[in-house]
Amino acid sequence: MVLLKSILSAVAVLFVTSQVQVQAAPAKLDKRLLLPTAPLASDIDGAHLLLQNDVDSSKLIKNAYVLLSRPRGYYDGMNACLSMGDGGYIYIPGTSGANELVSLLNNNPAAQKEVTAFSQFWVYNGVPGIFSNCLAVNKNTGKTDWIPCSTQLPTVCFNSVMRRVLLFEDASRQIKVNTPVGTIQGWRDQNAFRFLGIPYAEPPVGNLRFASPVAKAPFTGTFDAIRYKGVCPQTTQAAGFIPMLLSYLENGATEKEDCLNLNVYTPSLKGKGQELLPVMFYIHGGGFTSYSGSVILFEPGNMVSRGGVVVVTINYRLGMLGWFENEAAWGRSEIQGNQALRDQILALQWVQKNIASFGGDPKRVTVFGESAGATSIRALLAAPVAFDLYESVIGESDPINIPFKTPDDAASIATYFLQALNCPDVACARTRPVDQILTAQTTANAKALADDKWTTWALVERPSIDGLLIKTEFSAMVKAGTYNTKANIMWGT
Repeated sequence: MVLLKSILSAVAVLFVTSQVQVQAAPAKLDKRLLLPTAPLASDIDGAHLLLQNDVDSSKLIKNAYVLLSRPRGYYDGMNACLSMGDGGYIYIPGTSGANELVSLLNNNPAAQKEVTAFSQFWVYNGVPGIFSNCLAVNKNTGKTDWIPCSTQLPTVCFNSVMRRVLLFEDASRQIKVNTPVGTIQGWRDQNAFRFLGIPYAEPPVGNLRFASPVAKAPFTGTFDAIRYKGVCPQTTQAAGFIPMLLSYLENGATEKEDCLNLNVYTPSLKGKGQELLPVMFYIHGGGFTSYSGSVILFEPGNMVSRGGVVVVTINYRLGMLGWFENEAAWGRSEIQGNQALRDQILALQWVQKNIASFGGDPKRVTVFGESAGATSIRALLAAPVAFDLYESVIGESDPINIPFKTPDDAASIATYFLQALNCPDVACARTRPVDQILTAQTTANAKALADDKWTTWALVERPSIDGLLIKTEFSAMVKAGTYNTKANIMWGT
C-alpha cells in the first residue's frame, strides 16, 4: 500500500508540476482587472508570504510559498490554496524548493510565531480524494508523513507569481481586506501583498486647494487598490521634464491634484489574535517639489520580504500647493499653512486606524524619509499633534542647517506666487489650472532665492513656523527639550 501511494504520488507530481508551470506563465487577460473571485483575508484567516530573499535580481522566479496558518483539514487547506490562485505546494524531498521551505518553516521574518506552534504542515498529496491519509511535511526532519486528512494543520501553497520587476507585474493573485474605511482589494507577488493608491483624504481641489486636508469618507463597495493612483503635480512638468521618463519613475501614475493616497505593502495578512508586524512609514524626498510615494526608486518589496515589516508610502502635496500661506494677509483661519505637513499627519492618523487590517502594528510605527522626507520628520518631531502617531524616526540626509520658514519668508513667497499668477487673492488662485500654478511657483521660487534668504534652490518650499503645528525653530526645541523626546531617533546621511 505504501509503495502504491509513492508511485501514485510521483505520477501526480509530474502531472501537477506541468500544470503549475503553465499557471506561472503570464496570463493573457488584463492582469489589472479587479477580479470578483478574490478571497477575503478574514476568511483565509492568516496568509503569509515565505521567501528566501537573497536580493539576487537575476532570478525572476524563486522558490516562494504562501503559508495559510489557520489549522485546517487537508482538503479545506487545499481549497484555501486554490482560492488564493495557486495549488498546494508539491514537496519533493532533497530539492532546493523543499530545503528552502523547511528552513523557512523554522525561521522566517513574516510569520515566525505562526510556524513555531506546529511541527507538521500540509503539502500537496499528489492524488486527491483517494486515501484517508494525507501528506504533511515535518519541519524538524524535512520528511513527509501520511497522517489522517482530518488533522488540523497549517497549509503550504505555491506562490507561483514572479516578483514585480520595473513596470512588469502579474496582478492576478488578488485578495480583499476589510478595514474600518471599507473593503480594499489588492494583489500579491513573490515579495508582498500590495494595496496601491488608497486615498486617505478628499481630493484637495476647488475650495480645498491650499486648505488643510479632509479625511476621506469610507468607501462604498470594494475599492480597487490594484493600480497606483494620481501623483501630486510637480515642477518637472512645468520645466519640460521628459514625460515618458517621469511616467516610468512614477510607475505609470499620472499627475493630478487628486493625489492624496498611500500604498501598503505587507508580507503577512494576519489572522485573528496573531501578533502584528512593525510598520515602516516612508516620506519621499524631492525638494518638496517632485517625486511621490509610487516612484520606482522607492520600491519596497525587498524590505518587506527580508525585514518582515509592513511598509507604507505616501503622497503629499508639493510646491505651493503644499506650502502656501500668508498669515498677515489672510490669517490662519482661512489658510492654516503647512498643508503638506498636515497631509503627512493625516496619513499617519490613517495608519493608526487601519494598518492592523494589513498585518501592521499601529503601536510600532517608524517614520523614515530621505532629504525632504527627513526634513518632514524634523517637522513631525516639532509638532506635538503628531507625537502619538509614531514610535521611532529615521532621518536620512536632512539638510538640518536649513531652518523652518519664518512667517515673513512664507508671506514673501506667497506674494511672489500670486503676482506671477496675476491673482489678487486666494479665491482667484483656486481657479487657475495646474500648469499655471507650477509655472508661477517656479517664478516665485526664483525671486525668493534672489532675496538671499537662508535657503537653497532645492528647499524654498518647506515647513514653516505657523504657530499652530510648529511653535518655534527646531534647534530651540531641542535646547528646551520640547520636541518629541519619547521617540527613538536615528539621524544621519
